Amino acid sequence: MASALLLPLLLLFVVLYPSIALAEQHTGLDDVNYIVLQTSSWLNSKAVCSRMRSPHPNVTDWAPLSRPYGPCSSSPATPAPSVADMLRSDQLRADYIQGRLSGDDDDDDTPPIRKDSMGTLSLEEHTGNGDNTSSPAAAATGGASGELPGVAQTVVFDTASDVAWLQCSPCPIPACYRQKDVLYDPTKSSASGVFSCNSPTCRQLGPYANGCINNQCQYRVQYRDGTSSSGTYISDLLTLSPTISVQNFKFGCSHAVRGRNNIPKTFYAVRLEAIEVAGQRLAVAPTVFAAGAVLDSRTMFTRLPSAAYAALRQAFRDRMRMYRMVAPKGMLDTCYDTAGVNAFVLPRITLVFDRNAAVEIDPSGILFDGCLAFAAVVNDQIPGVIGNVQLQKIEVLYNIPAGLVGFRHAAC
Repeated sequence: MASALLLPLLLLFVVLYPSIALAEQHTGLDDVNYIVLQTSSWLNSKAVCSRMRSPHPNVTDWAPLSRPYGPCSSSPATPAPSVADMLRSDQLRADYIQGRLSGDDDDDDTPPIRKDSMGTLSLEEHTGNGDNTSSPAAAATGGASGELPGVAQTVVFDTASDVAWLQCSPCPIPACYRQKDVLYDPTKSSASGVFSCNSPTCRQLGPYANGCINNQCQYRVQYRDGTSSSGTYISDLLTLSPTISVQNFKFGCSHAVRGRNNIPKTFYAVRLEAIEVAGQRLAVAPTVFAAGAVLDSRTMFTRLPSAAYAALRQAFRDRMRMYRMVAPKGMLDTCYDTAGVNAFVLPRITLVFDRNAAVEIDPSGILFDGCLAFAAVVNDQIPGVIGNVQLQKIEVLYNIPAGLVGFRHAAC
């Protein structure tokens, strides 16, 4: 989703903004992990409104985008809104987008998995039993009865599937479907374990391997009906009956089940998998990003899952201790005093999407009015939003037939 085959007649929208400041490399600094943002050097409108810096040979049609109150705007001159007004407006926009993404209680969100051969799966946990009610899932098990240790899971017995999997906590809606059974939580199991990316078990996944996150083996299963399951490949104790159990049973711990109506078709969904600050990947569990994210050209600031945003904020603050913090501005809670500051030395921030597509944020997309230009989502179970401030100076290409999104630096 984060790379694209370019279409010859693709209409390209390039985000052009009058940058808050001119970013440039500075000798003597760690140029690999940091960059200098000159707050005293403003770009003139002629430079801002220039054409694409490096047109792609396969793109014949493109159109520039500009802020309504910027020097490139063709609209009549009107007083620009205050920063507070812009932040309020952006929060309303983000609330609207996430409201549309929140889904409803309709059972149509459930993937079309057959319900006719269900057994019960029990995995050893420190918590009590689930309610053992009927709910579609996918794993290979047999029937069970009586009180068993762990949490019971109602599953499909599918001899045609190579990889067994369960929905695991956390499993937010709509990335996952609703189930009545208590979600299995591997962190509460004394017998659960993960596989490193270079382990024989991970290599044996073959076509079902889905890369590596935090040195944890990832899997992905795609079905003919278009549904899929992805997450971390793990093991645990499988209990089939009071007398039958399987040690180190290997299965997929799913945090995203792609089926019908997960995200409205009018959105461009991307899979954010990690964030890097100053060259260091944040210690954020893959499950944090399970709800996914969408690209929205009208939302200004990127909304991240709360745990991911907290990690980003802390890493950013740790590397900005030489500057004096000031009061928050709206939802932007990491702000710095710009008075008398001619330049900020900023840590580089990179968003890492699936297929290991690393998109480094331009310095003009890191700070807005002296504040870290990111915020947390209101509800972690709803997909996040990639805002337009973070896409400044980046060419964004939408390959609709292939279902891919591409990013290219230094194009504008």
